[in-house]
This record gives sequence, structure tokens and C-alpha cells, in this order.
Amino acid sequence: MTPEEIQKELDRLWSKVTSGAPPVAPAMPLPVSGEQYSLHDAPAITREVTLETLSLVKRQHRAEVTRLAQLLELKERSLAETMERLRQTSAELERLRRREERVDALTTQQAMAYSAELEAAQEAQKAAQARLAEEEARLRSIAEESRRRVNSEETRWRALEADWAAREAEYLMRLRELEARAEKERESSASALGAEQRALSELGEAKGAIEASLGELLKERREREEAEKERGRALQRVKDVEERMNELQNLFTEERKAWQELWERERSAWEAKKQELSAWEVRVHEEKESFHQKFGQLEEAETRHAQEMTEILRRSSDAGSRIADFMREAAAKAAEMANLKAPAAQADAKPRIDRRWLAAAAAAVVMFASAVPAWKAMYKLSFTLKSSHNLSAARTTAIAYDGDTLWVSEWEGGLLAFEAENPAEPIRREIVGVKGPYHPAALSSWAGKMYALDAAQGRVLRFSVETPDKVEAVWPTPGPAPAALAHDGQNLWSYDAATKLLYRHLGEGPEAQTEAFRLDFDAVLTAIRWHKGELWAWDAKGKQVLVLKKKEKSFDIARSATLPTGAQSLLLTYRADEKQVQQLELWVLTTLPSGDPLLNKYLVRR
Repeated sequence: MTPEEIQKELDRLWSKVTSGAPPVAPAMPLPVSGEQYSLHDAPAITREVTLETLSLVKRQHRAEVTRLAQLLELKERSLAETMERLRQTSAELERLRRREERVDALTTQQAMAYSAELEAAQEAQKAAQARLAEEEARLRSIAEESRRRVNSEETRWRALEADWAAREAEYLMRLRELEARAEKERESSASALGAEQRALSELGEAKGAIEASLGELLKERREREEAEKERGRALQRVKDVEERMNELQNLFTEERKAWQELWERERSAWEAKKQELSAWEVRVHEEKESFHQKFGQLEEAETRHAQEMTEILRRSSDAGSRIADFMREAAAKAAEMANLKAPAAQADAKPRIDRRWLAAAAAAVVMFASAVPAWKAMYKLSFTLKSSHNLSAARTTAIAYDGDTLWVSEWEGGLLAFEAENPAEPIRREIVGVKGPYHPAALSSWAGKMYALDAAQGRVLRFSVETPDKVEAVWPTPGPAPAALAHDGQNLWSYDAATKLLYRHLGEGPEAQTEAFRLDFDAVLTAIRWHKGELWAWDAKGKQVLVLKKKEKSFDIARSATLPTGAQSLLLTYRADEKQVQQLELWVLTTLPSGDPLLNKYLVRR
């Protein structure tokens, strides 16, 4: 009760004392002084009113004492909650600091590892170039020496050929002379028999000379044939050396091209990693600033709460002092009333409260309190595990479903096709025909087309599910760190982890425009899927599945639920049960601690 209400109650009691006619009883002797007077000497009505007044004051005093005790307990509880919040905030700050240190250490370690790998690759390339240059110089010297020897052999062979030709002409001339001489001797033999013997002997000598000349000629011809063979072998060796040099040059060109491609691939991977680390640093910085801002707001709220508690305590102290003053005044008034004659009075009837209205109000409150939990339980989002399948794939990143086949992408660029009912072994394996580094982070299928989100170069690829080796269109993503991709039946949607925005692609191709939508909550989406006008997403930060509703230029959470395991990618399908009732299924791709991919199917209850 307020002091005004207490004053009104005292006035009412005073009016009860002072109202009515004086009693007819004979006058009683009064005490000589107020110190000798007690309540037992007062008339009955005065004593009753005085006792009721004192009981009212005592009740008010006990109520105020109880209220002060409750305020002190509330203060202690608020102080304990404030200390607990401060402890939790300090622990969260320490956790964020350790996380930032781990991220910095990991970033530094990866940068040093990439630098060491690049330096090792450069050194290996330089060593290979040096070895190739040395081998090329050695082969060139061998070829030059072989060419010089062939030239010398050819010069010597030409000289021998000229000598052989001169000797052969000389031998033929001598043979003709000998034949002429033999003819003359044969003519003169008829005239002189004595000269016949001499001619025969000269003829034998000439025959021996001719045979010797022919033997020398045959010997020189054999030497000429051997020289021809040696020349052919030398030319063959020169040809082999030239072919070997051409082969080594081609190998060097191919190896240099391979090293160049490796360098470009590593450089692009390093650039992508650098962009990812930059986005991560920006995100950590934003989270740190957000945490400091929230911590400042929390401190401000706690300070304001402490000020309010101080004001409440001050008011409580003032109320206690006023109650003490009122008690003293009431005691003084009671002493004054004891000195007066007590008239007879009738107590006023108290107003009655209709209990039917109180019962109706209490029933309505109970029905409302029980209806709210029932409504929440009826419309709560939950998942029931239906089946799990181990996939025969390496480093999986995303899944997509075209109505017949389940498609799974690998980090190295592979695209696998599985049976939807039994996805144990792939029934088809494809390679996307794209140039440069390609690391698919998300997949989405619509109308026979497959859309892939390339995290290595920040781009979107479109190709047919029948011919994945032929890419139809390529265009860049609107954000620097694309993380998720989905198709709503009309437009393609993507999420960027750096800007934390959802983008609607108004068309396809490099000239297509995009429209940005913000998130009205703090989350990091790594997988998104559209289902009947709702955007289902996996929040990697909150470890939960979110169902988002679009309103103008933003998205808000309509429902949410946790999953026992994380999710790299997800999709939604309808399946008929035993009673031919269509049930909504959630397919989730996750990775076991051993690194093996796992596909879980959940029944969705909404």
C-alpha cells in the first residue's frame, strides 16, 4: 500500500472512533495522566480500533520488510547473473582469441608450406633446365664431331676415288698399249718364228702385269665399298643423334609446358587460397568487432541495470524511513486516541468480489499457457534418420539430384553418378571439360542442366548432364568467396561467405545481372536448396538447418532444427511410403572423422 492509501485507512478508522452517540453508562474516572493510561483502560470500541490500527501498521511493516528482502534477493541474484555473464563473456573472448591465434598460426604455416613448395618447384625446374642444357651441349658437340669426321671421311673418299680413277685410266692405257704391242708381235710372228718365243714371254709378262693391275684394282674397289659402308654407318649415327636431339628438345618443351601449367595451377590455387584467407581475416575481424560491440552493449546494459538496482535500493531505503516515521506517527495517534472516549460505531461492509469472473480469468490463462507449448510442439521442425550409405568417392564436396540419378562432385574435379536407391558404387564417372584449376564447391540441377560453383576461380559453370565434358557457359560469381548454389525453378541463387549476401542471378552468362539480398541474422551458409518457396540452408556457424522466408530485400528464419552430424551439401525430395503417402526427405552429404564420405537420408517432420 502507498502512503496515501495508509492515510485513507487511518482516516477511516478515526471516523469510526469519532462517529456515533456517547454511551449512557455512568462516567468512569479517567487516569490522572497519559503515562498512567493503557489500552486496557480504554472503551471496547477504542481498544478494538487501536488494535486493528496497530495490526494494520504491523502488516504493512512486515509487507515492506518482505519486499525489502525480496529486493535484496533480487539484487543478489542479478549480481550473480551479472558475474556469470561476465565470466561467460570472458571465456568467449578467450576462446575467440585462441581461435584467432590458431587461424593466424595455420595461415602462417600454410603460407610457409606453399612458399617452400614453390621454391622447391623452382629449384627443380632450374636443375632440370641446367641438366637439359648440359645434355644438349654434349649432344651438339657429339653431332659436330660426327659431322666433322664424316666430312673428313668424305674428303678422303673423294681423294681415293680420284686416285682410283687415275690409276684405272693408267691401267687401261697400259692394257691398250700391251694389246697393241701384242697385236704387233702377233703380226710380226708370222714373219719371224724366232721372235715368237720372245713375244710369248713378253705376252706372259704383260699378262702378269695385267693380273697384278686387276688385283690392285679389285683391292681398291673393296676398300672403296668398305669406305662407302663406313660412310653410311656414320650418316646413320648422325641421323640417330639428330633424332635423339629432336626427341630431347620435344621432351624439354613438354616438360617446360608441364612445369608452366603446374606453376599456373599452383599460382591460381595460391591466389584462391589467399582470397579465402583474406575473406576469413575480414570475417574474423568483423566477428571481433561485432563481439566488442555486443560486449560494450552488454556492459552498458549491466551498468544501466546496476544503476536501476541502486535507484530501487535508494527508494526502498526512503520507503523504510517513511514507514518508520509513519509508525512513530501512528503510535502517537494511538496514544492520543487512547485519551478520548470511544463512541459506539458499526464497521462498514467490505465490497465483495465476484469469484466467477476470477475463475473464468484463471481458466483462460491456463488454456492460453497450455495452447502455446502444444502449438510449438505441433509445428516444430524435426528429422528422423532413415538410412545411411557410404560413398565410393574421394574428397566429396556437393550432391545434386536430377530426378533419376544422384550426382556427387569431388574436389579434384570429378563428377560421379550413383543410383538414388542404392548409392554404394558409382555407375558413371565423368570429367568436366574446363581449362585451368577447377574445384567444385556446390552443385545444382534443373531442366537437364547442371550448374557447378568453381571455388578455385570464383565462377559458375553450366553443362549438360549427358555431356559434362562440354561446358556450355562460364561466368564469374558476384562475390569473392562463393560457397553455395541453388536453383528455384526460374533463377539461379548463390551465397558468398565474404559478403554474407544471397545473390539472385537475373539470367545466365557473363552479361547477366545479379540482385543482392541480406540476412537478418548472423550465420554462415555452406549449402542451400529451394523447396516450395522456402530456402533451406545449413548454418555451419550455428550447426543447424534453417528454413528461410524472403521478405522484400532480406531473408529471415522461419524455422530451425539441429542435425546429429554436420552437412557439406543437402537436397530435398519426396518419396512414397508403404501407404503411398508422399513424405519429404532430406539428403545430407557429410564426412566421417576418417575422411570417408557418408550420405544420410532423414524423414522431415514439419
